[in-house]
Amino acid sequence: MADYGKELSAVASYFNVKCGQISFTGNEKVVCMKTQTGTVKGLATISRHLAQNSSKQKCLGTCPLDQALVSQWLEYRVLQVDRCSREDDLHRVLKELNGYLSDRTYFAGPYLTLADLSLYYGLHRTFVKLSFQEKEKYIHLSRWFNQIQHENNARQKFSAIQFLKTPIYQ
Repeated sequence: MADYGKELSAVASYFNVKCGQISFTGNEKVVCMKTQTGTVKGLATISRHLAQNSSKQKCLGTCPLDQALVSQWLEYRVLQVDRCSREDDLHRVLKELNGYLSDRTYFAGPYLTLADLSLYYGLHRTFVKLSFQEKEKYIHLSRWFNQIQHENNARQKFSAIQFLKTPIYQ
């Protein structure tokens, strides 16, 4: 299961906003965040709330299409990525994401959005376990992942993933 507390803290830090108290409710263990005005429930909703309260609202999309894509990928993260219970499911999702990124730099628009951050945090535990050969198999997704982990302030406390067997030094 994803560490939503760590992820939401990273999202809040990226957007330079305060993260409320995180808890889990119900049988489904839905993530909740207490704010000054009430409780926000669900990973996508909380992430969107944090972004909306920041100065980086461009991360939610600058046009209706990009905004819809951000929402779509946040939903995909929760419904597909986080629910991969079998190895087959995981590789199906990785293959699908790899294909989508074959001619794109980011998931929703020409710049980093909340969708990219959410998918990066959601896929991090998977990329930690992938071999170099598996990372090469998903070359477009690996390129994207490596780019996100090097974005200013995106990686936070998540470990850096190595993509080359032999590091290149400058």
